[in-house]
Amino acid sequence: MPVLKAIALILVLAVFAASHRSQAATLEKLITPGPLSEAHQSVEDDCAACHSPLEDVSQASLCVACHENVGDDLQRGLGFHGKHGDVAGNECQLCHAEHKGLDAETLEFDWDGFSHADTDFPLLWAHGMVPCEGCHQPSAEFHDTPSTCIGCHRADDPHKGQLGKACDDCHDQRSWEATGFDHGATRFPLSGAHATLMCADCHIEHLFGDASTQCASCHQKDDVHKGRFGTQCQNCHNDADWQASFFDHGAATGFPLSAGHAGLTCEACHGASTARLSGSTCHSCHAEDDVHKGNNGTACESCHLTSNWQSTIFDHARMTTFVLAGAHASLECTACHTGALSDPVPGDCAGCHAADDPHERQLGDGCGSCHNESSWSVGVRFDHSFTAFPLVGKHAALECSLCHASFAFHDAPSECVSCHKADDPHRGSVGSECQSCHNPASWRHTSFDHREVSGFALEGVHDQLECAACHQKPAFLKALSTEQCEQCHRHDDPHQNRFGSDCGRCHTADSFARIKGF
Repeated sequence: MPVLKAIALILVLAVFAASHRSQAATLEKLITPGPLSEAHQSVEDDCAACHSPLEDVSQASLCVACHENVGDDLQRGLGFHGKHGDVAGNECQLCHAEHKGLDAETLEFDWDGFSHADTDFPLLWAHGMVPCEGCHQPSAEFHDTPSTCIGCHRADDPHKGQLGKACDDCHDQRSWEATGFDHGATRFPLSGAHATLMCADCHIEHLFGDASTQCASCHQKDDVHKGRFGTQCQNCHNDADWQASFFDHGAATGFPLSAGHAGLTCEACHGASTARLSGSTCHSCHAEDDVHKGNNGTACESCHLTSNWQSTIFDHARMTTFVLAGAHASLECTACHTGALSDPVPGDCAGCHAADDPHERQLGDGCGSCHNESSWSVGVRFDHSFTAFPLVGKHAALECSLCHASFAFHDAPSECVSCHKADDPHRGSVGSECQSCHNPASWRHTSFDHREVSGFALEGVHDQLECAACHQKPAFLKALSTEQCEQCHRHDDPHQNRFGSDCGRCHTADSFARIKGF
């Protein structure tokens, strides 16, 4: 029965179609498989909008006639419909079913098998981790989703549109923070220390278009000159090192920085604020360091060099009357100039060395007559011959200290007994005029005339005797006579004094055993 009905319906339709095509459309409405989706409600009563009545015509051509963007993609090979291999040549209804009701989903699509590579926008790097709804709004067609960076990221653009819409000129999909921007293509190439800076160090809030290229625009807060030298920082500084400068101090100020000045920092003279100095003379900077306390004036350069403050070009011989020679040449100025250098300094030895004079001024002020400037104690030229006590004989070989207990030389006595009293074998019995018998050549050699002094001539064997042989005690002043032989020879007298004490009546001094006349 159903088969018969179907055959009857076909026959009716065929007859109806042959009679009038418009009536066929009306008939199609009567046999619709179901209501259209909400998207197609506008053509609910116009089957011909999507169908060719009773003709074997591809309905896809009717779909693209309405959905022109899809048709354009198919023709140009763009988008999902133009790129996916299963779309071209097939009917749209394979994926987009209709007549299933107002709320039905018209897209029968395998989402799990979908690859975004089949679209004009492959998902690379960071985009691959974004969920679909991150780019595709629920109320918008996928085809209408923008494929430009600015289309999605306009609200995130930190540049506020100042750099245009071609975000991919600088950024890529790997990282929004990483950029391939070539700053060298701008009017401010990044070199030196600028090359290592972050964008935000110069571009506040990423407003690149408004960034100034003037140094002062960024470094005004760092300007130690406080704007006194203008805003053309590049005239002195470079971008490699802010502290280094190529400022020509000599040309700009008239004060070339040479020698010791060349190695100084600006702050060493100008202070932390690098203020302009009030003067360019040595004294204007070094007044506090002036060891002369201003006593030598302010023309420091007349004596000092910029290479070394301690070294001087002062010519003591030319500029004073006192040539610095010997040990004087190595002295510090303050060794002689205890006050101001302009204060008068004595030119004689005693003027400086009076307090050091070991002679207690006994020898006068002419130190140079004995001493020299090379050494106070070496090379002394003193000649004792010009004193009241010339050194002769044994005295010439003696050390000074043996006679001079101190350097107060005039305190030394000139009498023999003053030095030789302890050595006097006479115990003072013959007086203190030692030189009347002795001489400096030898203490043992004397000029004593025994006959003249004592009246007892030393003859014969007596002349060969030591003084002590007869003088058992120091009684030289006591005169002896020939009648006093017994005083020495009493114990040798074989006569036992029977012939008296005048031994000389019979004996001679040549030999005690020889008798006169025999």
